Amino acid sequence: MKTLNQAVSVSGKVTKFIVTEKILGLITRLIDVGMIYIFVEGGSYAALKCFVLMTPINIIMTIVIIYLIDKISDLGFDITGIEELRKMEYVTCERKQYIKRLIRWVLHRKATIFWVGSWYYLDPDYVTLLIRDQKRSFWSNILRITIPSTVLAMIIWTLFYWAAYQGYQWVKVFTD
Repeated sequence: MKTLNQAVSVSGKVTKFIVTEKILGLITRLIDVGMIYIFVEGGSYAALKCFVLMTPINIIMTIVIIYLIDKISDLGFDITGIEELRKMEYVTCERKQYIKRLIRWVLHRKATIFWVGSWYYLDPDYVTLLIRDQKRSFWSNILRITIPSTVLAMIIWTLFYWAAYQGYQWVKVFTD
């Protein structure tokens, strides 16, 4: 019965993490809407305008999200489940605890979390919360993780939206 309780505990932590990430993902989609608008209305140099205008907005929004999550955490609430997951990084696991072992393996790959998480599944806010050093100050973590993660995400997503919009323009030429 002990392993069933442990499995439920782990799945609850992972579920909380995924649900909160999806909610925060909806908030950060506002950046995507702004980027797409700039491409549609931007004309010449739309990619550059998009990057220059939206990157600072994204950085500020990410800092605010991290700050609010930290303040809520200071009140004793772990709304993201990240702190619970981070504790699992140092837990000893039995051989049959596959989910815990997988989570531990992922948490030990901080570079992978940064390079892939910044733009693919997670957003820069979650990347910062996952790999930050609790011993460093808030602003130190922002400078070391959040800003580079946001810039990386913005470069990749600006290029993606630029390519998608170019494809749309190309198809539009042949269908008009």
